[in-house]
Amino acid sequence: MNNNINYISWKEITDIINYMGSNIEKTYKPEIIISIVRGGMIPSVILAHKLNVRNVENIKSIETLNDEINAIKQEPIIDTNINLSNIKGKKVLIVDDILGSGATIKKIKEEVKKWKPKEIRTAICIVNKENWEKSNKNNYKDEIEYIGKSVRGWVVFPWEM
Repeated sequence: MNNNINYISWKEITDIINYMGSNIEKTYKPEIIISIVRGGMIPSVILAHKLNVRNVENIKSIETLNDEINAIKQEPIIDTNINLSNIKGKKVLIVDDILGSGATIKKIKEEVKKWKPKEIRTAICIVNKENWEKSNKNNYKDEIEYIGKSVRGWVVFPWEM
């Protein structure tokens, strides 16, 4: 196991989000951004401003039991006490800060599809390749449309310090 810890500065995360935003602007015009709570909230707001998307929704998901490094994971629990009826027929962008095993983003996409959006795309600031490779056989780039950066090891975002 790689014990490398990647500390991400505010400048670095802003650069990553702006990079993703530039790529999104070239290929997709989301009408609604869905933020995965908690980690996806800050990137979602920055992207919403960059992409001029005024409608930002939140979906809460819990996969780890605490915030410790490499905390024990469980099957993601999605808060289904939500009303996303406003996404029907709309282009949706789901945003999160990190992708590890991919379990959370898969569950969120399943939930969002129930509300019949026109199209769903995903944006992930950072992919932890180490965790992805332990959990999956396919390439994460087949699952996620917009990726800011890939690393190996644990990631600590500036809002977590």
